Amino acid sequence: MSEKEEWRDIAGYEGLYQVSNSGNVKVVKSFHSTKNGKLFQLKPGANGYVRISLWKNGIRKMLCVHHIVCEAFIGSRPKGKVVNHIDFNRANNRIDNLEYLTTKENIHHSLPRMKEALKKWHDAYNPTRPRGDEHWSHKKPQFIVKGEKQGSAKLTDKKVSNIKKQLKQGARNIDLARQYNVNVTTIERIKYGKGWKHIS
Repeated sequence: MSEKEEWRDIAGYEGLYQVSNSGNVKVVKSFHSTKNGKLFQLKPGANGYVRISLWKNGIRKMLCVHHIVCEAFIGSRPKGKVVNHIDFNRANNRIDNLEYLTTKENIHHSLPRMKEALKKWHDAYNPTRPRGDEHWSHKKPQFIVKGEKQGSAKLTDKKVSNIKKQLKQGARNIDLARQYNVNVTTIERIKYGKGWKHIS
């Protein structure tokens, strides 16, 4: 047996509009009597949230349905809390799908879904991209250009070999950078084996 739909006044619009625990909104009293009792046609916007326009004293105001439902059936939103959609569906504004969480709790709740969406996007963007041992650099290492063969290289294999010898003898990074006219980062990469790995 389905739960009976319960209606409550919308805060600030008592006697004019009501919201239900199922997330529906209806007109109670309107300037146009033909609209009395009529349900709103609820459609999610571009961001997935459902918003409606309410009128009072000639003033129009846009409100999010999930905020209205929570305020009517849970209470005013505590300071520092946001409304969370438990099933991640922003258009599902049933009261049993809504809760107040801190921003941190809301992000933690969304992480698994965000990671899943990111993976789907990545796979869809380039599903056939070779990875690991299937990458061309593993299958045909002879085509990888290293060291002085790269057009932009400032150092030669011989110079790098000398740099490595000087480093072992205790030479300072900054002194070597000045001697060979390169930046300190280049010397550090050579020192820690992050660059010019093919030179012993």
